[in-house]
Formats: sequence, structure tokens, C-alpha cells
Amino acid sequence: MSQGFQVNNILGGTTYPFLAVLLCGTTPGIPSNGPVTILEKIEGGNINEEELIQRLSTVLETWGQALINARLDKEEREVARRLREEQDMAYEESLRADQEKERKAQEEMERIKLEEEKLKFEENERIRKEEERKREQEEKARRVADEPEPNETDVTKFIIRLLDGSKIQRRFRGEDTLQKVFDFIDTKQDVPMSQCQLSTNYPKKVFSDPTVTLKSAGLTPQAMVFVSEK
Repeated sequence: MSQGFQVNNILGGTTYPFLAVLLCGTTPGIPSNGPVTILEKIEGGNINEEELIQRLSTVLETWGQALINARLDKEEREVARRLREEQDMAYEESLRADQEKERKAQEEMERIKLEEEKLKFEENERIRKEEERKREQEEKARRVADEPEPNETDVTKFIIRLLDGSKIQRRFRGEDTLQKVFDFIDTKQDVPMSQCQLSTNYPKKVFSDPTVTLKSAGLTPQAMVFVSEK
């Protein structure tokens, strides 16, 4: 069965030519029997041009205002829909902007928090190292406290130039080890001897073995030594 024949059966056409004015869907103010409403049917050829125009005009006069109202209502709904879409888009854009702003603010807060924690950790580490260094210096000061008297035998006089260029003097015994000299220097400067070296200038000689005695190292009865960074 052809599509045209099916449409004809739906519209109820019996003679030809056949003309129908159809309204698809429902329109307020126009009675409807289904998805398609027949507003006018003109069948057969016994109708002239004027009558055809008159009948079509009657359709417009009868249902035209309802159709205009329906069109206006549709346009209003479309305008309202577009307005809602624009408002929704503006709201979503504003929401995204607020979320991005909040995200950046949160990141900045986290960055500041991490920076504060880092500074606090570094400060605690600095204090810990200072206290550890202080305890170490106090312990070394106790170990090197017994400076020999000038009239003792086997005494060597040291002149020591520290890292900052200042000079200090100290007496040691020939049997003292270089470790005792290192410990003494450690009590006089902030930079630990673990980061420094001890040497003479003429002849140039670096002393690194802390177990060697001063007598064995040739640093008696007197010596001038220099502290430098490794």
C-alpha cells in the first residue's frame, strides 16, 4: 500500500481532486482529534477559483487568530527557553569562575601553609643544629681544658689563624694528638673542623690524621698553623 493511499484513508478522501487544510499537533482554541486535525476538506472538481479562495479565507478567519496566538505563544516559549539557557550558561560560567577562584585561593592557602611549615622546619633545624653545635663545643671545651703550664717540659706553643683571620694562641703537650688541636679550634669558631683543614704555609703541609701526635707531626716546640675551608 502506497504512502499516499494511506494518507488518503486517514483524511477520508473519496473524490478527486482532493484538497485538505491540515493542522499538525495541537493548538489551544482549535478542537483536535489526534496528531493531525483537518481544518477544511475540498473534494471534487465542482468548485471555482473564487469559491476556493473564499473557503480558504474562511479557514483563516475561523482559525487564524488561534494559529497566530499559538505561533506567538511558541515564540514566547522559545524566547523564554533561550533566556533560560542564557541564564543557565551565565550561572554556570559564574559558578565555574567562583570555583576557579576558590580553587586558586585554596592553592594559595596551601602554598602559604607549606611555606610556613618549611620555614618553621628550617628554623627548628637551625635551632637544633645550633644547640647541637653548642653542646659539642662545650664537650670539646671540657676535653681541652687542661692547658699545660709554660714551664712544663715537652710543651709546644701554637699560633692559630682562624677562618675569620683572627689569631689565637694556645699551649699543647708534644704527646697531644692533632684531635686535641682540632677540638680546641672547634670551640673558637662557628664552622666545625669537619668542614675545615689545618695546614702550615712554609713548607705547605696539611694535617688530616687526628691520631698523629704533635711531636710526630713536627709541630714542636712551636708552630704557626692556618685554618681553611676544605
